[in-house]
Amino acid sequence: MMNKSRIRILDIFMAIILVVGIGIFSYPFVEDSLNDFLAQQMIIHYQKQASNKNSEEIKKQQEKMTKKNQQLAEQNVSPGIGSFNQAVDAKALKDLPSNAFFMEHMLGVIEIPKINVSLPIFDQTTEIFLQKGTSLLEESSYPTGGKNTHAVLSGHRGLPEAKLFTDLPKLKKGDQFFIQINGKTLAYQVEKIQVVLPDEVDSLGIQKGRDLVTLLTCTPYMVNTHRLLVTGHRIPYQAKEAKKAIQGIDQWKKWKFFIWFIGILLGSIGLVWLLIAYLDSLAIAKRNYPLSFYVKNTNGRPIEGMVFSVKTLNGKHYITREKVPFVKASDEYGLVRFSDLKGRNYRLQHEELLLKIHVKHKHSKQFSMKLKKGRYKLRKEKEVYYLIEKE
Repeated sequence: MMNKSRIRILDIFMAIILVVGIGIFSYPFVEDSLNDFLAQQMIIHYQKQASNKNSEEIKKQQEKMTKKNQQLAEQNVSPGIGSFNQAVDAKALKDLPSNAFFMEHMLGVIEIPKINVSLPIFDQTTEIFLQKGTSLLEESSYPTGGKNTHAVLSGHRGLPEAKLFTDLPKLKKGDQFFIQINGKTLAYQVEKIQVVLPDEVDSLGIQKGRDLVTLLTCTPYMVNTHRLLVTGHRIPYQAKEAKKAIQGIDQWKKWKFFIWFIGILLGSIGLVWLLIAYLDSLAIAKRNYPLSFYVKNTNGRPIEGMVFSVKTLNGKHYITREKVPFVKASDEYGLVRFSDLKGRNYRLQHEELLLKIHVKHKHSKQFSMKLKKGRYKLRKEKEVYYLIEKE
């Protein structure tokens, strides 16, 4: 009994380990999909707000940003990368503000079709905002376009709960990305990719007469000793091609969320089913069930005196009670009956004839049988089993 108890405890422990393992493995993917979904809700809300604003409101906002950009160009100030470096070293925050807080600080949306990225752009570079999207680097231009502007958008890599800029190194020269801001969509084409030290900001400055956006993140992945800069220059916005590419991102994110939702649902159903099956097997193992069947010859007549023994499933040991093996012989009617076997899986054997017996459900009335080997055929009629000798 002690050995059986230990086996059951081990089974339960292994089941718990399996569930925990699946949970740990799935966590990053599930969190990423969920954060993607929440980010898309933010973006949709932003786009609705933008479409509801009248042209006068948008014009004022654009003028305010343009004026700030002109001041930065005149002062020739280099962007402050310190806030991003501090955020890289900071611990991820668990208690984040509500979506309303993020919406107040949202400038626009960046979309990168090559790596299926669609993220909010926030007006400050802090750990809070970097956990939810991209942030405008302090003292860099607003991403509104125009000559003498250079916007720097920073983003995290390697967060367990969100991909964000994780795939940024996959971008190549010539790839495009898009920025939605103040009711417009601006297109940029990657022209330069470089890796620099955290305090190197020379390449982030405004270049006379140019309209640039640089995407900034950490590298190497999870090491973060350097900074990856992906710089793009403004190109004409081709509405048809751009909309198709952006719609591809939206569809991919919806499918990803849908696939993970279905996967989690099916996985949960599977785990519940396994748990029920396991509990059912424990209940079965505690009960006794009968086993009965008839043996007949080729003419359909009963075979008397045919001896059957019950063994462990591997056939190495006899099943016993009080050290007496479970052995039964068929009576004059060909009936073989075992009255009280514990509900487990066994091997039933007569010389070369081999059957597997088991209880399907805890509410089953008796053992079920399955022929594995022998010159007999097994037939079931109205819950009664017959072993009939082959001709």
